[in-house]
Amino acid sequence: MNQYRQEEDYRGSTFNEVQSVIMKAPVVNESRDDAATIREEISQYENGQMPTYRISLLAVFDGRLSEAALRTIRREADYHEYFKKEVHMNGVCVMGTWEITELSQYSGYFAQGSKALFVGRVSTGNGEVEAARGRPFGLAGKIFPTLNRNERVKTANFNVIDDLNGTTAPSFFDVAMTNEPPFDLSRWYLDAKKFGLREVQKRFETADQHAEVRQLYPISQLGLSSPQGAKTPRWMKITTAQGVKDERVAEADFRKEVLAYSSGLKFDISVSDTTKDGTTEEGWSKIGQINTDSSIVSFGCDRRLHFHHPSYVRETSSRVLE
Repeated sequence: MNQYRQEEDYRGSTFNEVQSVIMKAPVVNESRDDAATIREEISQYENGQMPTYRISLLAVFDGRLSEAALRTIRREADYHEYFKKEVHMNGVCVMGTWEITELSQYSGYFAQGSKALFVGRVSTGNGEVEAARGRPFGLAGKIFPTLNRNERVKTANFNVIDDLNGTTAPSFFDVAMTNEPPFDLSRWYLDAKKFGLREVQKRFETADQHAEVRQLYPISQLGLSSPQGAKTPRWMKITTAQGVKDERVAEADFRKEVLAYSSGLKFDISVSDTTKDGTTEEGWSKIGQINTDSSIVSFGCDRRLHFHHPSYVRETSSRVLE
């Protein structure tokens, strides 16, 4: 059976539909060869466990990672029946709203007054979940251009990461994530895992000529009758709002850290055309927030939810995509 249902003729999703995929365990298709594996994985989540999947160097070289990269670029589906992520395997999903409150020169859902339903997934690129192990933190986002939870819409997806090689930041709430993250090898000795991360980058480059950057035009084109003339920021930075940092609960596992914030999370949205350095405030303009009201570690979050990455499009000097 084709495991990539809802993909070939993408017509969008409702927020409630995607939320249900995340929150509820699916009925397993017993005709699948991997039905027993899927049942076992589902049972772990239902029993309150948080499985820890590891990055596989074999997957880097046997074609699975290249296939995953192509799937991410070419398939727009918001979820699949079942698939194994080869990177960013372990995550926690958050749900809430995306809102742009400040005046900006950009279009679509970067424009002031834009507000949308939002689904995100916090994860680590290399599978490490605990502090002091070198975790490349990432946030994948899915913006629904509506506040009607039952309206079927095509989503805009983004992906931001702090450092592709990972950091020893003690908390997810301490990092700044951008859509063109650094790949700093100077912080680490070159062990097998770091070698694997370099190979991961190479495999993604086979799927997209500029795998190091995830452009933001799906957001700037969202809601427009025509994508022509959409104005897109070159870089976006997502950081945890200061109030959340002040009240956070210390947990070694980043998933527990996110889950512990029961009152919801708040992230600041900043954009820039002059700098991609997420460690500085200079050159960035804060234009809005992501506010979440629920979070969960689930089978659907790790094994079904999909975030499409846009393929690279050439830009003009005026920041209009051609």
